[in-house]
Amino acid sequence: MNDQDLDRLRNQLLKNRKEILDRVRRLETDVESLQEIQSELEEEAQKLELSRLYGRLGNQEREEIEAIELALNKLDSGKFGRCEECGEPIPLKRLQVLPWARLCRQDAEEMEKTGRRLPPAREVVISELP
Repeated sequence: MNDQDLDRLRNQLLKNRKEILDRVRRLETDVESLQEIQSELEEEAQKLELSRLYGRLGNQEREEIEAIELALNKLDSGKFGRCEECGEPIPLKRLQVLPWARLCRQDAEEMEKTGRRLPPAREVVISELP
């Protein structure tokens, strides 16, 4: 996987995350507009808004956001695109369809057959990944 592929996948992940958060924002009718203030206070307000929105996400949306965040962290640490089960590279075609994929297709199918599940993305420590 080259740098251009990684950049495309990063952009897709960021777009997916934004779409989920935008859906939640559209459901809210009482969103107050933030006043332009000092950069530190503005950043803090944005963090609070994201935290509030995160709390309003459904379980599936929350899990998807966490998987996207994990994929972005893996991109930053150089561990993106490796199966968490076998450690082999996940094919680019799979990542283009599901950029936050944590397993190669073979291991995903095996886990589905056996009913085993990966730990939630929020519990994954990147340094411990293959």
